Amino acid sequence: MAMCEQGTFQSTKLNTFKNILEQELDSGFDDSVVIGGVDAFIDRWKIELSSGLGELPCYSKLSKPKRKLWISSILKKISEANVGQHLNKTNSKSLNNKANKIQKKSTKLTDSVYQIEGMTRRNISESELAKLNINNINDLLYFVPNRHNDFGDIRKVSDLQDGQDQTIMANVWEGSVKKIRPRLWSIKVIVGDDSGNVSCNWFRHGYKKPYLLSAFKPGTKLVISGKTSLFAGRITFQSPEYELVNESADSLVHTSGLVPVYPITEGITQRRIRTVVKKAVDSMADEVNDHLPNHLKKELKFMNLSSAIKNIHYPDSILQYNEARRRLAFDEFFVLQLAVLMRKLSLKTENHFLDLNIDLNKINGFIDLLPFKLTDSQNLVIEEILHDLNSQVVMNRLLQGDVGSGKTVVALVAMLALVFDGYQVALMAPTEILAQQHYATLSRLLSSGHIIEREENYIVLKLPDFDKTITMGILIGSMKQSAKKIIVEKLNQKEINIIVGTHALIQDDVNIPNMGLAVVDEQHRFGVEQRSILRKKSDNPHMLAMSATPIPRSLNLTVYGDLDISILNELPQGRKEIKTRFINDEDRFKAYEFTRQQVEKGRQAFVLCPLIEESEVLQTKAATEEYEKLVSDIYPEFNVGLLHGRMKLIEKDEVMIQFQNHDIDILVCTPVIEVGIDIPNASVMIIDGADRFGLAQLHQIRGRVGRGQFQSYCILIADAPSENAQFRLKLLEGSNDGFELAEEDLKLRGPGDYLGTRQSGLPNFKVAQISDFEILHQAREAASKLLIRDPKLQHKDNFDLSKLVIGYEERLYSDIN
Repeated sequence: MAMCEQGTFQSTKLNTFKNILEQELDSGFDDSVVIGGVDAFIDRWKIELSSGLGELPCYSKLSKPKRKLWISSILKKISEANVGQHLNKTNSKSLNNKANKIQKKSTKLTDSVYQIEGMTRRNISESELAKLNINNINDLLYFVPNRHNDFGDIRKVSDLQDGQDQTIMANVWEGSVKKIRPRLWSIKVIVGDDSGNVSCNWFRHGYKKPYLLSAFKPGTKLVISGKTSLFAGRITFQSPEYELVNESADSLVHTSGLVPVYPITEGITQRRIRTVVKKAVDSMADEVNDHLPNHLKKELKFMNLSSAIKNIHYPDSILQYNEARRRLAFDEFFVLQLAVLMRKLSLKTENHFLDLNIDLNKINGFIDLLPFKLTDSQNLVIEEILHDLNSQVVMNRLLQGDVGSGKTVVALVAMLALVFDGYQVALMAPTEILAQQHYATLSRLLSSGHIIEREENYIVLKLPDFDKTITMGILIGSMKQSAKKIIVEKLNQKEINIIVGTHALIQDDVNIPNMGLAVVDEQHRFGVEQRSILRKKSDNPHMLAMSATPIPRSLNLTVYGDLDISILNELPQGRKEIKTRFINDEDRFKAYEFTRQQVEKGRQAFVLCPLIEESEVLQTKAATEEYEKLVSDIYPEFNVGLLHGRMKLIEKDEVMIQFQNHDIDILVCTPVIEVGIDIPNASVMIIDGADRFGLAQLHQIRGRVGRGQFQSYCILIADAPSENAQFRLKLLEGSNDGFELAEEDLKLRGPGDYLGTRQSGLPNFKVAQISDFEILHQAREAASKLLIRDPKLQHKDNFDLSKLVIGYEERLYSDIN
């Protein structure tokens, strides 16, 4: 054994002996701390102990007063030996610090993780790093924990309670390993303190005998942390975290204080990733470049960046962790806000824009022809849109409106403003059924005009007081090639003024040469790139995005931070709030009877079958079975229809026409009706298996009723829903406010699930959460102020920040540019 290793080994045994003797002092010198007594420990390590402490007596033969005197003298000797060790280590540490400084100067944050001193592929392999999306040292520093376990509260063994996360400091008494089946080993270690013993158990897979037991030699002092459980009537630790107590160590990485818990994947343990991250933080955290302007750090009372990185991993207190998190979350929001605000600024300052001549008389004349009065909210949003169109900037606006708030008529007014001035306009919807619904709705809204020609896929009409005809067409994937060809040719020849369609509009062979406005409905269901392709069908047209999914304000500032926002927050006159009720499965027949009463009054109803995400086939089967049950057992006197996703488009259309014409009283369906179906006479929506749907989705589905003059009802049926599901259903029962429900849904599901697509442009935050609205608002305000002073971040103080924003913006908008 090398001299240095021998000294360290001897020091470890001395300190273990010291811990035993200190416990003897506490226990009254009754020689019960070590199994077999103190003499057993002395005999086992006689050479190592006597070389540092001299000849040792037989402890069991000493009286208690003599034991007290002898222990005091031995503890004094061990203390003096440790001082000498400490001086040697201090000199060694000084040399190590110098070496670390030299290493840090040559190692960059963009270097491989293996450039960190002491980091090898035995710690963690390249494939394991790749699983965690860690490509360099910087990624490792920002690989932040999900949470921290608080191991600061060390208990006695006798105080352990069943089923809790707890921490003890104890000595190893004995250990054993047993093969319980091929490739599975059980490791059992008995540890104890002066209050009692406890068993710790681990399981390991593999052909070879696990090496874990070698860490648990008798007499070793450990900190054990984990959840306890009862086994054969006794409290045990099952697979706890552990760490050897080394008096010379600066800290206990895995079991001391606030210990990080990281988002790992299969094959990587918390213990390993903690060790790897700790190496990176200790050696490289001080090398990060703090890009935040000093005045901002001072104004918002932020800790510096290196301190924030250290404290996000290993804080001394919850307060320090919260401050570190506040700083790092702000950084992410701040860079995002600079990126989206700079993009918004660049869009508004683009040289090319349409020189429009908006004819307000014609627009007001069309509004007067509508068979209903617009709400104050609709009038206000129309003013905002017309102001954009009249200004010398390209419109980039998001129109939000709850279900049934009247977005389509607002969009039509905007489209006609362009059509009256000779431009083409396009409306793109995410599904064929929704595109067809829009085409039908626009046709109905334009019905005040004189129809000159009506074909299967286009209509030509003339509005009063407008001297030109207007041609509106539809283009969807399921149309016959011959029909598509006609529409594509008419678009290219500028003969179609308004085109409604799906993704078919962005195919290579489709041109809309004179498009002045692109309207995208349910825009979050399209990728950023798809919206961009539509825009490129012409020369920098105005853009109006629409969403019937109310968007929380936090997402407005992040995902949609470069858009101007308009909100429709009123229902059209005569609409009544939908009454919603949550019932258990045993009350199902009460819901069926209530529906019967409504249908007998002349109303219609939806019965929505449970969501089965795993299989559309299973979902179709469930809908078919429900349909057959309702037809034969529940409603033999009514006309019951069936609509599901596996039906051909022509079959779906036939069913919808029958339902719209009231040839069907009750429609059994799958979630295909979430958007795009408008049946004003429908007054009941039964949602079966309501606990399987998200809050926003339930609100969307509920919005299929309540679209006429009649009081409408939504009945939510759930069989033994979870606590979380019950909370969602009670929220829906108590509120018809889509924006309020959207905020709650965002908290429950998170932004990725809420938006339902990774193409939405949602940033991949490491620390920040969309729910951190106060930090987000601070970042927005700080970014706005900075860009007023330095719009292009060209000042030398903002140079590092500018590089960060450029890199971030390239990632965020790569598919646009």
